Amino acid sequence: MDRTSRFFSMGLPSSSHRGRGAARRRIAGAVVCLLGVCLTGCSPTTRTSHTPASATDLSTFGEGAGPVVSGGENGLEVRWWTFLETDGEIGAALAQYDAQDAGLPEEVRQSWRRHGLRLIRMSLDEYLDVQRALPSSGRIDRYWLGQTHAWTELVKGPTSAGEQAFAVNGSLLFMKPGRLRLITRAWTAPTTAGPRIRTDLVVQHVENRRPDPSVAFMPPTGRDVDEEGMTLRGLTARLDLEPGWAYVLVPERPDAEWGEDDEEVDDDVSLMVQGPRVRPPLTPGEAMMRRTLPESERATMKAIVVLLPRTSGVYRLLP
Repeated sequence: MDRTSRFFSMGLPSSSHRGRGAARRRIAGAVVCLLGVCLTGCSPTTRTSHTPASATDLSTFGEGAGPVVSGGENGLEVRWWTFLETDGEIGAALAQYDAQDAGLPEEVRQSWRRHGLRLIRMSLDEYLDVQRALPSSGRIDRYWLGQTHAWTELVKGPTSAGEQAFAVNGSLLFMKPGRLRLITRAWTAPTTAGPRIRTDLVVQHVENRRPDPSVAFMPPTGRDVDEEGMTLRGLTARLDLEPGWAYVLVPERPDAEWGEDDEEVDDDVSLMVQGPRVRPPLTPGEAMMRRTLPESERATMKAIVVLLPRTSGVYRLLP
């Protein structure tokens, strides 16, 4: 079993094509898809899994890389992996791109940063360099979201059985038992600058619900996304993603200054001069996409999500 599977998961079924365990993994993927009906209705997406790529394999991530599925030239492709960070490697790899415009209004960009998430835009060749610098600790997942107006779950945070507290703007935000998730929808939008993949991103808290043992499978609820849980208004965004660019989403402490000699804050640093050691609460973004390993005080497993917009054909705006 992938050691990262207990930390993060994606909201779409996976398939595997190698090894004796392929059949078992396909069965497991089908079960995940059936369970996913409760949240997304298994929207038409395709996902594949890959072992960490070598330098030669990484050439497929470059400018000439095709979509993950045949015919998938118009829509959104998503790639993600986990990276074991021990000494600020993610910040060192992404610092030079942090100043580039990611298509976010500045106030939205800063709000996401305060909530523990950073969205970085870079060229496909630069993304290739980042993938080399931050190799997967387990596997690289790719799936084709395409175009969908239905909200689709991208990242499932871990489920908490007790009340949760998140740090937001210097205060504590308390939530009932449940989990955080990142949901999205995307479609092609013609603009004066050319076609774009208009993408909505929302972080939402979903409370734990006791399942009805008499119901084996549940159909899609058909409810509005706001009725599925509490939307974190500070973690919502609408982006016009430009083809030919990669958009990288990572968790990070709000006060971390990339590119500077910024000493990592120990998660176990006491908040009191005297008394027991207390682990300070994480921001919502960190809580959803990173984990401190129990066997290490400094090593953290972080999820890296990459959005790759793709368009084809000629689009013209009518006068």
